[in-house]
Amino acid sequence: MILFCLATYGQTKDLMNLSEEERNEYLYSQSLKAVTTFGPDWLNYNTEASFSELKTFKSARQDSRFQENVGRRFYVVTFNYDKDAQAKTRYKYAAKVGIWADNGDIKEIEYGNGFMFLIFLDSFEELSKDGIRQKYITPFDTLKDEYFPRAIR
Repeated sequence: MILFCLATYGQTKDLMNLSEEERNEYLYSQSLKAVTTFGPDWLNYNTEASFSELKTFKSARQDSRFQENVGRRFYVVTFNYDKDAQAKTRYKYAAKVGIWADNGDIKEIEYGNGFMFLIFLDSFEELSKDGIRQKYITPFDTLKDEYFPRAIR
């Protein structure tokens, strides 16, 4: 699985033309790479994922970076969290990753505490430089009955 992830990273793929099995393998490997780059402790022991149907990007923001993407299609990969092994999260998942359907690039990463990286506003390479993860994502804490980590906003 790791070799597949490394081999496919950076390649442009029209995901709508892949078989469901090929698409899900690609979505999973890209999402796992994205989540573990910015918040490796968030997945803990559970790397089980679910895949959404195609969604369409909508935005009321007038910023051209948002408007130029309106109407683009994307998939969402959701990594569940183990409520018995991990701390509570604000949302009922450890992380979600949006991936553009037309080129396979990462659109966004959202963690269970609500912190989101809008990758399409910058680039995965720029955002994954050393130190950026520590600036924004605190490692997942395994204490029960508290919301961790708290992201700096």
